[in-house]
Amino acid sequence: MRYIKIVIFIFIEFLVLGIIIYLTTPLPVYEVELAKVNLTANKDITEGKKLASAICRSCHYNPELNRLSGIQHGNPKKFGKIYSSNITKDSMYGIGSWTDKELAYFFKTGIKKDGTFIFDMPKYNYLTDEDISSLIAYLRSDDDWVKPVASIKGHTQYSILSKVLLKFYFRPESYIEHIAPIDKSDSVAWGKYLSTVKYSCASCHSFNALTFNNKEPEKSVGYFKGGNPHYDEYNNKVYSASLRPVSKYKQDDFINMVQTGIKNNSTTLRRPMIPFNMLDKDEIKAIFLYLKTLD
Repeated sequence: MRYIKIVIFIFIEFLVLGIIIYLTTPLPVYEVELAKVNLTANKDITEGKKLASAICRSCHYNPELNRLSGIQHGNPKKFGKIYSSNITKDSMYGIGSWTDKELAYFFKTGIKKDGTFIFDMPKYNYLTDEDISSLIAYLRSDDDWVKPVASIKGHTQYSILSKVLLKFYFRPESYIEHIAPIDKSDSVAWGKYLSTVKYSCASCHSFNALTFNNKEPEKSVGYFKGGNPHYDEYNNKVYSASLRPVSKYKQDDFINMVQTGIKNNSTTLRRPMIPFNMLDKDEIKAIFLYLKTLD
């Protein structure tokens, strides 16, 4: 009984401390080091839209407006009420007033141009200079998804837990100044890049996206073994599937499943997994060959 009382007392002390921190201290503000940003003249808007379709759409696409204008997230309630940002070209509500370097720095570190840190957005610190330049070129394009919308879906309200974690645990990574193009002739290396960096497969299909190790993905807990909690279109909790061993799939079945969202038993993959029909067969084959090295 005495032990239980001690545990309860300690818990209450931490709770009170968390509330005091929440109420009395501001969130950290970080330096934005734009001088380190490297962009390239090699930009491919088509490749940029492919990236936006794969990594931005699921979080930012508002189907009511047919724009990347932001939505409310089905994140665990313990993190608060979270909305994705408007990333259309609107200069006030979107990213129209951001410079290319400010966007690149944010995409790679999660640090906005005002120095605030967004912990729950995937970080693309290891995206190649060409890919990040192509993504920015697409966001500057005349495509319907990024046409200006003068609105936002809502204002994020972080919970006490989120604010305490932002002050003591969640930290942006140091900016990586240059990532060279990947040699596509090395299918395994290319597949690793596609699955761990470019399309973020690993962060979703490992145990926890928030603890995913961007620098050394293989050291992430439950690497490609699934179990990461998500929410479907009905706000039901679902867990990401394990992709190990990938040899349980035939290569052609795996390619078809990724592109169409339909398994070889004719069942449909659960949301939030979507058909990645923007990926071509060579890309998915490279991902498959990389995953085979983990079997």
